[in-house]
Amino acid sequence: MILNIKIIIFKGINLTQIKNMKFKKSLLCFLILSGALLKAEEKYQL
Repeated sequence: MILNIKIIIFKGINLTQIKNMKFKKSLLCFLILSGALLKAEEKYQL
């Protein structure tokens, strides 16, 4: 049952990503930036 829900959510995310390519790109940029910020925080103890 849980696996089915995960598959449905994954398919839903896939469809929205295809529809919103611009959003997908901005989300990817955001994830990269937030990841870089987290690494900087770890490195420099901000």
